[in-house]
Amino acid sequence: MIFCFVVGTDLGSIFKVDGQTKITIAELKDMIYEKKKNSFEDKNFDSCDLNLWLVDIPYDTENVQLRTLQNRSRDMNEENIIIQELGGKNLFPVDDIGDIFTYDSKNIRIIVQPPPPAITASLSFKEIIEVIKKDALKGTFNLPDVLSMPLQQRNFEVAMSSVNKTIYNNIAGRDGKSNYWCIVSGGAPGIGKTRFGQELFNQVRNDMPQHIQNIYNDCKIPHDRRKTDIHLEYLCIDFGNGHMLTSQDYGMDASIILGLRIAHAFFIEKDYGITFQEFRITLKQYRGSFDNFQFHIVIGEIRKFLNLSDKHLFFLYLHIDEFQLIDSWDKKDKSNPPTKLFYYMIYNISEYMLKSALPTFIQPFLSGTALLAVIRQKKASRISFQFVDCPLLNDKSIIRITDHFAEKFNAGIANYAYKWKYCRQMLQLLRDTANGKQGREFFEKLERNEVDFVDYFIKVKDTLDKQYGIKYYVKNNRNVATKLMYFCIEGIPIDPNECLDDNNLALTIRSLESDKHIIISSVKVEQSDELFFINMPFYFICLYNDVLHIVDPTLVNKFYDERMYWNEWKKFVAYYEAFHTNLAIRLGKKTMMLRELYPNADKSDVYFDMSVKLKPLRVCEANEQFPLTNPLTEKSDGEIIDWQSGDVVVINGSCDVFFVRELVDTFYKKFIMMSQCKWDYGSKKVPESKVEEEYEKNLQNFYAAAVDNENYIPITIIFTSQPYSDSKEKQESGILVISKEDFKKHFGPVFSSRASFAIAGNTNPNFWEKNRLKNVLDGIGDVSIGNVIKKRPYYSDNDYRDKNPGAKKIPKMDYFPFDVSERLLIENR
Repeated sequence: MIFCFVVGTDLGSIFKVDGQTKITIAELKDMIYEKKKNSFEDKNFDSCDLNLWLVDIPYDTENVQLRTLQNRSRDMNEENIIIQELGGKNLFPVDDIGDIFTYDSKNIRIIVQPPPPAITASLSFKEIIEVIKKDALKGTFNLPDVLSMPLQQRNFEVAMSSVNKTIYNNIAGRDGKSNYWCIVSGGAPGIGKTRFGQELFNQVRNDMPQHIQNIYNDCKIPHDRRKTDIHLEYLCIDFGNGHMLTSQDYGMDASIILGLRIAHAFFIEKDYGITFQEFRITLKQYRGSFDNFQFHIVIGEIRKFLNLSDKHLFFLYLHIDEFQLIDSWDKKDKSNPPTKLFYYMIYNISEYMLKSALPTFIQPFLSGTALLAVIRQKKASRISFQFVDCPLLNDKSIIRITDHFAEKFNAGIANYAYKWKYCRQMLQLLRDTANGKQGREFFEKLERNEVDFVDYFIKVKDTLDKQYGIKYYVKNNRNVATKLMYFCIEGIPIDPNECLDDNNLALTIRSLESDKHIIISSVKVEQSDELFFINMPFYFICLYNDVLHIVDPTLVNKFYDERMYWNEWKKFVAYYEAFHTNLAIRLGKKTMMLRELYPNADKSDVYFDMSVKLKPLRVCEANEQFPLTNPLTEKSDGEIIDWQSGDVVVINGSCDVFFVRELVDTFYKKFIMMSQCKWDYGSKKVPESKVEEEYEKNLQNFYAAAVDNENYIPITIIFTSQPYSDSKEKQESGILVISKEDFKKHFGPVFSSRASFAIAGNTNPNFWEKNRLKNVLDGIGDVSIGNVIKKRPYYSDNDYRDKNPGAKKIPKMDYFPFDVSERLLIENR
């Protein structure tokens, strides 16, 4: 028993409806419509147009707000405000009433809001838009300033070739779908497809005017047929955030569905504080004029607004974002006949590509995650689809974008460089998110040292999760997600047709790539056209790990700890060892050859051909230094560390990382893996004598310690920033040198960039601490060290030596981010 009140009726006419618990809100709308249709002032609407609001209001004829709702308002926003003040919450068509109404009540539980009375007189498109603008607040809604950002170093060659061919064939009047191309960027969420589309327009805007003139000359187009000018316009219809499809669109002509969104994007969204949802509510009273929002009419109205004559070519770059949501909406369409929005959207757009006589040309760019949705349209479409890879932004591009916003928001400057560049955590965050867009408040907080980078990273990660439901997918597909993660971390090439689930043979990498829940993008392996790498950004790895718990989810905190840059980068090594091993265990592996775990090992080293047992690993920090002290105690709680168990990676009290791996075939022997970070700034490469010295020192310390050393085989692993090449015919067994050039092979593609950044920080004079400067700057006394710091930033070797004439030449130093930056004209701000 549910009591309802209809807006615009007397309070004495409340009524009740009875429904079964499995009845949906959509079905409830049908029941209410049939029961009260004769009471509605305007009877020219369908039951799906009713808005149902959930309330819990005692019946009271003196309730002022309820009495106000006895009379209809033509201002739906005003009605909505009143209902919301009464505690109203909008009910969705797919909800079951049994989940909402769990008990009987004589209170008013539903407020029924019919569409506003229709304006009987038909208004023109221009009249409707002007009325809406008049009631709107101008200047309260700001779109992202994407088109003013500098062009980035992307490879637009394939995309631009297709755009150029399409406009050429349009002007030349050629037939054939293979002459006309819609650009499609699909793949993993979060890799920058939307921005790629925006940057491609910047390239089009730069190149197109001259290209069109070249076409006129090449095709010998008579001057009276040439367009005297060209106007390029960018419009983005984002079906995921802003222009979402709803049940209200079902049954509507596809041309109007698209036209409404283009009208809002061009006439309203840029300057007025009205969302598309609010725009649609306002338009309900003009339902009789909806034909004025046909796609071709809206395009014509834009031309009129821009005052373009027939001698002007209107080049509209139409960016359709999150196109997979159109396909999802189409699949749920029960209209008869079905709307077929995706098909007719492409059809309507293609009219302005194929007909050279029209003074308007439209170049579509689709970005989204489900390429299969586009592939299904290929045969029926009148045009072709060019699929383009979306490369991640490189470091220089990210720096340029951040500089753009730093200048826009008047960010601080120190010694002719933006202050944000002196923050190493900021640089790591930019590399992780590949996003240089920041706001004024962010730069202000950064300069006051108030930015919590862990919190900021987590917010980016959570936003991505909310948008794409990544954790939800991983929770429901743990085995598949673990495999994907393993292939990605290890950098293992895989056949796109390989099945990932024995119980579902259709579940392949190729099928997953077309699913919006899957966060993979494939990169071709150089040695093969048939194998691909699975590529995930670092924060996707963190989202997977939040659910799978391969290692402690606080892993991300370790990567953004202030001290992590990177004097204590041993933590990185420790956590990678645990992550690497635990992930293999999750895939059912119980043993692995040591060479599989350490692929850089010398081929002649027989130790690495032995197999070890895999045990789940955790990471702990010791108060003491092994092997000089034993037993060891944990920093966190003082408990004894059972390092001999082989299930703990120990971060030594002074430096280094060690842990035990048990051999499969030799019962009484175990490997003790000892990892060290060694820097030698004064030489071009790590000398073999230094490697041997470290190895011998480890052996002496280990065997001299009071441990059960006869049962252990020490393995020394040295990580170094310097180049290294072993010229000896046979390396000593039990030693492995991993130089910076080998990081990708050892850490895999995801973690290698972080390891490289860690080591680069230790060879970057822009970030050296005072004590480190003393150790490496020969010829400069302690008193002058402060001046070396004051002379930052350093942009290159020459710049470093010019500013510090007495300093020793240090090979292969890193100057990021200043090596990809330009000196500013302002010294301080």
